[in-house]
Amino acid sequence: MGVGTVLDRYLPETVAGEHAKLDGNALRAELETVRLSSAADFKVCVRMLIVIFTIACAMLVWYRGDAAVLSIVTGTGGVTVMGTVGYMVKLWREKYTADLIGVLCLNADEKQLLKLLKLLRPKV
Repeated sequence: MGVGTVLDRYLPETVAGEHAKLDGNALRAELETVRLSSAADFKVCVRMLIVIFTIACAMLVWYRGDAAVLSIVTGTGGVTVMGTVGYMVKLWREKYTADLIGVLCLNADEKQLLKLLKLLRPKV
């Protein structure tokens, strides 16, 4: 579940020209869940990078005389690291957005919050 999914659930539909009530506290609670999930996944990715780096270093030392194996190890390690880092950027962006909207829920009244969420939704 991401920030966009949560916002889709909490952005009220217009009924007869009036908006349904926006529950900022429940929105903050769900965004906190998204934030914690993104932070936990980010930590897993960091650990994965450490393991990948350690294995790559060990293989580079072990096979230092075999150029074919070294090229495979560095190529595979590089692709894996780039994919993991790309996913980490996505997770960090998700966490940051959840934090930002959570602060907006605390400091904005319902009308302002609704306008801000409608403005942010296409970008999430």
